[in-house]
Amino acid sequence: MGEVGALDARDGSDRHLRNGDGGLADAGWVAACGPPYRRPIGPVPILLYHSVSNDPDPWIRRFAVATGAFSWHLDLIAVHGATTLTVSAFVDALSGAAELPERPVLITFDDGFADFGATALPALREREMVATLYPATDFVGRRSPGGAPMLGWDDLCELAVSDDVEVGGHTVTHPQLDAIPPARARLEIAQCKATLEDRLGPSIRTFAYPHGYSSAAVRAIVREEGYDSACAVKNAFSSVDDDRFALARLTVRADTPIAEIDAWLAGREARLAPRRVASSTLVFISRSRRRPRARTRRWPRGRGRPRPWGSPSRPAGSPGWPRRCPPAGRAA
Repeated sequence: MGEVGALDARDGSDRHLRNGDGGLADAGWVAACGPPYRRPIGPVPILLYHSVSNDPDPWIRRFAVATGAFSWHLDLIAVHGATTLTVSAFVDALSGAAELPERPVLITFDDGFADFGATALPALREREMVATLYPATDFVGRRSPGGAPMLGWDDLCELAVSDDVEVGGHTVTHPQLDAIPPARARLEIAQCKATLEDRLGPSIRTFAYPHGYSSAAVRAIVREEGYDSACAVKNAFSSVDDDRFALARLTVRADTPIAEIDAWLAGREARLAPRRVASSTLVFISRSRRRPRARTRRWPRGRGRPRPWGSPSRPAGSPGWPRRCPPAGRAA
């Protein structure tokens, strides 16, 4: 975050905590605040996108942003002088493992629609911005329940070795995790991570809850299965005090006004996510659990071991399913 509270360790040997004027930070203040000494920053917008298309499938239309609007959103990020981070980079900064920029913004995409690669990614790369992508593994290389094409494994392999996109987990079959038995929730969370790591190679560190819902038990499973962080929704700002296993995001819809995006980037027009879940939210979740099919019926629910949507599953490494991405410079 600029020079204020930066952890000065450029030479890797002498680690000094410095104030904004470049002088050494007061030792008493550092002792009181604990390392790393950082100036508090304001609200952190974590933007949640699904699809970027001018002709979206009707099934996802209300969550699909027009290509021109998306480009405008990215230009606004640049105008505000914000720095885009992947989710894991943000979490690393919160833990003190990296420096947090003064105006961080996170761009996330759920589900893995094919237009991410065709439309969103070129716009991001044109502006040297980064994003985090959360695909549901059973839909990779297939179509959504509404018929929209999804990213394939070759696409994800290319993204996994790039420097500008982080790939995270989003379950296998996209169920509402707090409305299914814990054993099945664990299977969805663990098998998703195992499949992505088996196919893509690098460690999968971050997770996003389908439909944005979770519970204390679900969040505990995500921790136990080896993820470092997880994104919820909440439609609120995140912050340096946010729960790293329930990071708040702001949903960008087809009808989200440009002025609202501009306000979010300025830290206005949304609440700051509370560390604890509000009682009104708990009541809403409790009522919604009585009728979980209302939100999940469009995604295949399956029983027992999750299988790829539309056909039986095949084990990783079988013909046609390469175990890992080919090394850079070699064809699959």
